[in-house]
Amino acid sequence: MRQPLSFFVITDTHYFENALGASGEAYEKRSLTDQKCIAETGAIIDAAFSLLAEDTSAEIVLMPGDLVFNGEKASHLGFIKKLETLKAAGKRIFVIAARHDYNDTPVGYVGDHTVPVEGTARDELPVLYREFGFGQALAFHERTHSYIAPLAPGVCLFALNCDGDDKKFRGFDDEHMKWIREQALAAQQRGDYMVTINHYPILPGSPVMGLVRDAKVSNWEQTADALADMGIRLLFSGHMHMQTVNRRTSPNGNTLYDVCTGSLVGCPASIRKVTLLDEDTVEITSRRIEEFAWDKDGKTGEEYFRWRFERMIRDTIDAMAFDPARF
Repeated sequence: MRQPLSFFVITDTHYFENALGASGEAYEKRSLTDQKCIAETGAIIDAAFSLLAEDTSAEIVLMPGDLVFNGEKASHLGFIKKLETLKAAGKRIFVIAARHDYNDTPVGYVGDHTVPVEGTARDELPVLYREFGFGQALAFHERTHSYIAPLAPGVCLFALNCDGDDKKFRGFDDEHMKWIREQALAAQQRGDYMVTINHYPILPGSPVMGLVRDAKVSNWEQTADALADMGIRLLFSGHMHMQTVNRRTSPNGNTLYDVCTGSLVGCPASIRKVTLLDEDTVEITSRRIEEFAWDKDGKTGEEYFRWRFERMIRDTIDAMAFDPARF
């Protein structure tokens, strides 16, 4: 790395186009079981993008997947309009897609029922987001939609898709891992420092999360050791809607750091700012979305996010105690 490089990381934006239907009994029933603020996503994203645009010390924004709520085509088109506004403010944006970004049968919420809306096929995503990373790729893995892109002189991005088979396996199969290894070798030959984004965490956020199948990639120990031994040291993940920094050192003595960032539209609604000071020193700060334009019943933005989170916990506990079928 020739000089310090700063960039932002935001993830799990889950944008929902409210014109599809985001109110009524069916919507409220859904929202009780989830801390994500779905109807509010547009206002929250606008507030976050304003903060990013105001900070001129970093021009790069990395987004590790779950860009929209549940694969609605209208949500993608609406989110892309917001990305175009951020791009016009001077930001270079690099995204990967994840499981919430494609769906054959998404719905909107109208009154006491759901209504079918147009979905998005997985193969449409690199085309839709061509201007936000895919079109700048030095290398592209056709099957998984992973790509490599330059961030700055001496720094490249490994944007890795880890959907796996979209069933039980999440991560990188042998063929995909072979491609990653080839790209890591090419980056080393160029003298590039490798920054990685990956939706599912590679490293569990806590010991108990190591027991939860959906909380990290499959075969996470082997995957972490393999990536570390390829020279990948710094990875940014999402999915878990929690703020953690974890590390693991391979038997060969190489260390991988996995920086998981919480959802932008749920508690604690955070933005990471990262500065690579040199090859061995990284500065990471976090900033919360403190306010956004929505009727929050007198609450601040931070109070509103906390209220949504606590409501979800209370509803889950009530269901466990009194309504097992609903739980």
